[in-house]
Amino acid sequence: MRIGGITLLFFNTLYLQGQLTRLARWQQTGQTRPNPPKAIFWLVMAVPFAFIVAALALPAYQSCVMRAQVTSALAQTEPLRQQVLDAIGRNRAWPQDNAEAGLKEAGAYASANLAGVEVQAIEEGAALVATFGGNAPAPLRGRQLALIAEGRDGVISWTCESPDIEPRYLPADCR
Repeated sequence: MRIGGITLLFFNTLYLQGQLTRLARWQQTGQTRPNPPKAIFWLVMAVPFAFIVAALALPAYQSCVMRAQVTSALAQTEPLRQQVLDAIGRNRAWPQDNAEAGLKEAGAYASANLAGVEVQAIEEGAALVATFGGNAPAPLRGRQLALIAEGRDGVISWTCESPDIEPRYLPADCR
């Protein structure tokens, strides 16, 4: 085996170890040629396996990220629920918009993924509607998540739903 002088200067220990290993193999087996490297076997077997695992794991990861984004939006609207309840207690009526609910404009509640949160009137209640903005993942951009307050028998109950977000991305309470 030929090796350059500079390489030999920097890697002399590895070169010497390789030569001694070759001599020991020759002494034990009589073989002068080394066995084929086993790394080729691992490349042929492990690389396709890694691609298969990645192909299975990537969609599951993306779905998990979407659910986390929706859950985050739900958590951001949580403090606004109490303000809506306070407005109902003060006015003895369902709020029709953010001003009546004592909230700022919808854009004031914008965050990294939300374009804003607004109060909308519905038949027998009010809804806090969070709209996903341009920084949200593609399947959520422009979509809405609604927390709906309805009064039944003097008790206000909150439900969660979305008209345009796929159910697999919604928390279990919203499906």
